[in-house]
Amino acid sequence: TDPLPGASGGGGSVWVALANRWIESGKADRILLISRAKESTAIAEWQPGGALFGRIAKVRRELDERQLRVRRILWVQGESDAALGTSQQAYSQALAALVTGLRRIGLDAPVHVALASICGPSSNSAVRRAQLSSVGDNGVRLGPDLDRIGTADRYERCHFTASGQRAAVDAWTAALGSD
Repeated sequence: TDPLPGASGGGGSVWVALANRWIESGKADRILLISRAKESTAIAEWQPGGALFGRIAKVRRELDERQLRVRRILWVQGESDAALGTSQQAYSQALAALVTGLRRIGLDAPVHVALASICGPSSNSAVRRAQLSSVGDNGVRLGPDLDRIGTADRYERCHFTASGQRAAVDAWTAALGSD
């Protein structure tokens, strides 16, 4: 179902469509999607000790109880930090702390970081540079460049319209490749 349980907000997402595409392509027989998304949050809230890291740790414990393994972590976050004017150094440090925290709680799956820094009139090349510079560190891989999805495919110059969601699914499919 969309929106996925566990996410905030009432709109749709790209995740169900992406999972369906992977199943249809034969890359997977079944996919369990777990969303812990919370709209309008800063990267600092997601690092260990931040207000939201506990959401991730709780899921990890629940998965352990069910003997389920995380195969991929798809990270889309940065728009709020762009609006806040977060520096490249601050974003890089917070993202590194998040990934280190994931590893400490036993989440060793690759973390695919999307380039995402546009919402409304705000964009921030410092956030994009931080996202790019994280690639290769501690299992971080480059996700899609979601900033390439233009304003014609967004409402409020931020959230994806139906055509924007299709473009994001295409971008994620390409970024994940045969992974």
